[in-house]
Amino acid sequence: MLCCDIILTYEDNMISYSTRTAATALGIEEKSLDNILSREASWLERGGRQGVSRRLTFESLFHLAVAFILKRELGVPLSRGLELAIGIAGAPLGAVPVGSIGTLQIDTTSLRSTLTRSLAAALEDASTPPRGRPARRTARNEERGAS
Repeated sequence: MLCCDIILTYEDNMISYSTRTAATALGIEEKSLDNILSREASWLERGGRQGVSRRLTFESLFHLAVAFILKRELGVPLSRGLELAIGIAGAPLGAVPVGSIGTLQIDTTSLRSTLTRSLAAALEDASTPPRGRPARRTARNEERGAS
């Protein structure tokens, strides 16, 4: 087995979340998350071709959560917030330099814990809506339902 095969197998087995669950966990509308993924952060998603729901890993959700916090608290544009989120996620103490004399630090342990709890709550409430066309009703099915 080649190294690339191992990586691909690992990525295929990673836990991922639907955009519905992710939006609920992040506290935003599903349509808003879809728009963000389309415009600002398409590199965060897995899947998403026609007929297949987009999937997000926990790390992708963490990046989005950091970007949303930076946008809400500091007015940082979402695209710049996502860039900072990558650095924060990779930094040992969740700190990245900002300019020549500043440092931005986020309590990543606390945020990961909060995000985990939020995802657990979202998964409990998650119900997947049926996709595609509704099943055709036949006269035989209607007779069964009436009796």
